[in-house]
Amino acid sequence: MNELLKPAPSSMGLGPKELGCFANNPLDMGPSIGGDPKLLKEGWIRRHLISPERVEESRELYTGMGYEVLVTQPRPSDFGTQCSACTLVGCKDYVMIYTRKKA
Repeated sequence: MNELLKPAPSSMGLGPKELGCFANNPLDMGPSIGGDPKLLKEGWIRRHLISPERVEESRELYTGMGYEVLVTQPRPSDFGTQCSACTLVGCKDYVMIYTRKKA
């Protein structure tokens, strides 16, 4: 397996069984991480989770492409049931980026 595609070692001591979807395919996070239904109805698109230190990179990128950018704290309900271990880290250490086209 390509070194870049291998799952990162878990600092929480969790293996593939505990990590569910992400452990088997580290690039397939889309359907397991949802978004705030209210924001989705307002036309926002969930883009990605990111560390707070890198928010400005995403904001500049999406703003430059003509999008409004909204940064929120992820909620446990944003994660699929198979991502319970990820929820612990995701809600604490990351923020969610949403975008929508400027009106």
